Amino acid sequence: MKNLTLLFITAIMIASCTKEDKTITQLVKFTVKPEFNIQFKKAAIRGLNLSLKEEGNIAMKLYLDDNNPNVLYVYSIWKNKDAHTIHGEKSYTKELQAIAKKSLAFKPEIMLLNKAKPYPIASKKINIEDKEETLFFIFKVKEGNRERVLKQFEKHIAHTRKEQGNLFFDLYTVEGDENTFVVYENWRNASAIWNIHMKQPYAEETGALLNKVIIGKLEAGMNFVSELNDEVLNTTYALEKQWEVSGFSMPESVFAASNHMWLYVSNVNPQNGAFLDSPSF
Repeated sequence: MKNLTLLFITAIMIASCTKEDKTITQLVKFTVKPEFNIQFKKAAIRGLNLSLKEEGNIAMKLYLDDNNPNVLYVYSIWKNKDAHTIHGEKSYTKELQAIAKKSLAFKPEIMLLNKAKPYPIASKKINIEDKEETLFFIFKVKEGNRERVLKQFEKHIAHTRKEQGNLFFDLYTVEGDENTFVVYENWRNASAIWNIHMKQPYAEETGALLNKVIIGKLEAGMNFVSELNDEVLNTTYALEKQWEVSGFSMPESVFAASNHMWLYVSNVNPQNGAFLDSPSF
């Protein structure tokens, strides 16, 4: 009986330690007011650079939405709950929180992620010629379909990771919302997704299932993103400054025809809703 009691106590202690030492994986979405865009990005990049030096940080990536310059994502992994708590007490974290109060259009969307099988593995090596395509696919399914989705993705991911064009492909469930999933994936280029991956039988099978069980439209959950750092921010800022002449700003779209000596730029002056046709050089 004494040995049984000791065994029971030991089991509880191990379970407790395991729980405390569990890594924390988090995805946070920020929607910034346009007038605070640069200020918030600078603070976020500073926070990123300093966070990566923390002993308790395993990984952190800052991303900018490819279709909305005012939407940012932070993906991070921490050694345990204590490491994440310590991060929250850092001066640069509090600085970002203070800036966020005035800069954000909405409250940040915070998702605590749990690994799903097959569990995340290290990314493949990136080649110099790669033009990476990164995606957060966030979707919610109708009640009663969670297990079907998990089972399908277990098969889907096993195949996907074998594709030459895939760098990594990980599935997460969201803490506190059992019907919401996050797929975090990275590809060597766009062609690897659309011309190869999406045409695979297992991808078509997964797509057919999701179209039946997903709430809303499949495409609405696909958030294509690009890494944001000092170099990217400085390059973007320099380009924007080039357009700041007589009230002009960065164009929403640019079109050039190879057989005509002109360039079409739309909506370059949002105040007047103007259009500009100018010769190309």
